[in-house]
Amino acid sequence: MIRKIGEPEREEMAEFLKKGGALNLFFMADMENFGMESPRHSFWGQYAGGCLSSVVLRFYDSQTLSLSGSSDIEELTPFLQKGRFLAGEKSSIDRFRGILDPRSCREQVFSHLKVLKEVEGLPEEEVTLASCEDCDELFELQLEIEEFELDESGKESYCDALLSGTGRIAYVRKEGGIVSSASSVAEYSGGAMIVAVATRPGHRKKGYAAACLQALCRSLLTEGKEPSLFYDNPQAGRIYSRLGFETAGSWAMGTILKEEK
Repeated sequence: MIRKIGEPEREEMAEFLKKGGALNLFFMADMENFGMESPRHSFWGQYAGGCLSSVVLRFYDSQTLSLSGSSDIEELTPFLQKGRFLAGEKSSIDRFRGILDPRSCREQVFSHLKVLKEVEGLPEEEVTLASCEDCDELFELQLEIEEFELDESGKESYCDALLSGTGRIAYVRKEGGIVSSASSVAEYSGGAMIVAVATRPGHRKKGYAAACLQALCRSLLTEGKEPSLFYDNPQAGRIYSRLGFETAGSWAMGTILKEEK
């Protein structure tokens, strides 16, 4: 049986999610920051023998999945097909490859930081933590990064964490414009997700992104929030490793195929 999880089931869901550790960061952050349901998200549970066996987080039209050994894949499949995107730990998402557009599927390394290794020589004195007024200019930088494949429709999602107080952005400004940034999202008392580490073409290989990331991670760890991130670029992975990030698993995501009417 699949049904919406409400406040009475909060503790049961939290115990279920703890088994996945930092990989379930998005669930823990939304539960702590916004409660069990809001206009932006809801939690859904699959139950087997009266016990929680799977949890799905719906965030707008995206879904994040957390499975257990007793999950019923056949029952979950039509439920997940109602959404647009699906993400989660790779071995879990692999069980739903049949409903995902193979052209959209991406796999990334999931990495976690407990102790920051300070890297000497980074231009960290030039790093500033953003305010809400910086959102428009920061998003313009994201649009210039070809790898992100963003358009104007992504602005609400990008600015959500900063505007809602569930994330922060560190950036470097040079020659009158923002040239590099690193963001956190899904912050909660125990962790945060690092996203959108970017440098404008023409300003790369100068240490700006690493400086933004180092300042951002230090700020988070000072508050007891351990950062995590995804990456699929080996060069970026080497930078993260220098700062102390360690591989903690694999992540996968994709767009759900829709039947033609």
